[in-house]
Amino acid sequence: MGDRDRGDSKAVGTTMHAVVTDGTGGLRPAEVPPPVPPSDGALVRVLACGFCGSDLEKLTPPGAVEPGRVLGHEVVGVLERPGETPRRVALAHHVPCGRCDLCLAGHSSLCAQFVATDLDPGGFAEHLAVSVSHLHDAVFDLPDDVDDLTGTLLEPLSCVLRGLDVAAAALRHTFPGPDVRRAGGSAAAVYPSVASDAPAAGAAPTAPPASPTVLVAGCGSVGLLFLSVVAAAEADLPPWAGARMLFLERDRERAALATGLGARAAGVGDRADVAIVTAPAALGDVVARMAPGGVVVVFAAGDDAAGADFELDTLYRRELTLVGVRSGSPGHLRRALALLASGRLPLDWFRPEVVSMEGLADAVLRYARGETLKVVMRP
Repeated sequence: MGDRDRGDSKAVGTTMHAVVTDGTGGLRPAEVPPPVPPSDGALVRVLACGFCGSDLEKLTPPGAVEPGRVLGHEVVGVLERPGETPRRVALAHHVPCGRCDLCLAGHSSLCAQFVATDLDPGGFAEHLAVSVSHLHDAVFDLPDDVDDLTGTLLEPLSCVLRGLDVAAAALRHTFPGPDVRRAGGSAAAVYPSVASDAPAAGAAPTAPPASPTVLVAGCGSVGLLFLSVVAAAEADLPPWAGARMLFLERDRERAALATGLGARAAGVGDRADVAIVTAPAALGDVVARMAPGGVVVVFAAGDDAAGADFELDTLYRRELTLVGVRSGSPGHLRRALALLASGRLPLDWFRPEVVSMEGLADAVLRYARGETLKVVMRP
């Protein structure tokens, strides 16, 4: 897919080439000051950087960032430190502390340190700097058999893996255990607090469906990545092994890619145990298709969220769980790297449009119009 370039360490000049936000919803090439690595940090020479849907959100209100900002966080580059051999790495932009209450509760993407940390600048530049916390938890050596373009999937794949973990946990939560009255238990056995603190006999949590039906709404690159992970799932990724896969997608070419991964278009009578919503405007349709006790993972927001109406009565009467997932974690980054290196992930669909810095702005317009599935910049 892409060339492997370890390269030699090169001195950084007084300015460097980058692509910055123009303040009007677009991007433009610019010369910017080069980054200075913090104490114990490092410099990364960018080899490739993917354009993410969240980057698009930062270009338009209400999430628009200030002019002159360098975006990009799906990065592969060469880590350069004085006295060390350059290393080809993939990296992520935010790093949680791993110690606060939110991290310990599994909400690492809400951690104050996670929100505060970032790359300096973003990946749409010749160089960026990373902190020592990045080096510990968000920068990973790429194996030789993972090329540069595939390496840009590390960060989004970590988000997908966390999304599926959250879905699995929520699905288990919706199956708290059998009603022991069917076995002739008393009220005290069903509700042990009535009589004692002893757990009710036979009331252990039950497992989710052995082969759940998974519905992916929106088959852009992230939706296809979700389907790819489920398609590759084996015993080490329960409960997705053997899962049935459905999709909602209007674009015929993207629908064909989803079909190639073993999914089929959701029919009128189909019901899903788990749904992944990468196209927020489809939320109402998704909720209507959920099986009782199902889980809906909202994986995207942005402008499309304005059309994300759904029937609250359906959520209530079917006892559905609606949960948001924002990002991956250091542990999910490590799992993503292992999955990329394993060769198990079906990625025939991943043929990104590769552009230069000068071509990125126009490619992003095509991406916003849905004309290209994925854009990756090479400096």
